[in-house]
Parts: sequence; structure tokens; C-alpha cells
Amino acid sequence: MKGDRAELLPFLFDCLDTITEQLQLARSPSDRMAAIEVASGAVLVLLYRLSENGNEYVRAMFALSFKEFMFSPSCRDDWMNVANGPSAEFQAFLDNLIERCRDAKAAFEQLHTT
Repeated sequence: MKGDRAELLPFLFDCLDTITEQLQLARSPSDRMAAIEVASGAVLVLLYRLSENGNEYVRAMFALSFKEFMFSPSCRDDWMNVANGPSAEFQAFLDNLIERCRDAKAAFEQLHTT
């Protein structure tokens, strides 16, 4: 299991970094839609990888942290709708999701060192 976890964690770190970077870019109105498209695409890749056998524990951890952001069947559309909504609501969405990505990465880094 440790070998599987070692291969999965760098992938998770890369995905979380990509999502965070793209969400930061989405703060700019001119980059918003493209950045949301890339970030939500990274979520789909992440969820696919977590659906593989042996990743149930990690998937459960993600589900607890990101349920309303990533585990909805219409997640990509939901993100686009928020991006097209009021600016204050979108900024709050970004702040919340970026914080959760950072917290998840810190938790998985702790897991990686144990």
C-alpha cells in the first residue's frame, strides 16, 4: 500500500497545485472562464484517478473536504454558473475552494511523511 500511496500523492499534489493556480488566475475577469475550465478539468482527472481500486480511503477524504465543490455530477457547470454570477459570490467561492485545496495538500503532505 505504501508504494501505491507514494505514486498517488505526487499526482494529488500536482492536481491540487493546478487547481489552486487556475483558481487564482480566475480572479481576473479576462482569464476567468478559461481558468475555471482548466481547474474543473483537473478535478475530473483527479476524480477519475481516485475512483481506481485501492484509492477508496483517499477518495473518502476528498469527499469530506470537497463534497459540494467536486462530487456533484454537474460540478463543471456549477463552477461556470458561479463564475458568471455576482463577483462577490464568485470571489467567496474562490477563497473557500483555494483554502480547501491548500488544507488538503497540507494534510496529504503530513500523510506522505508518515
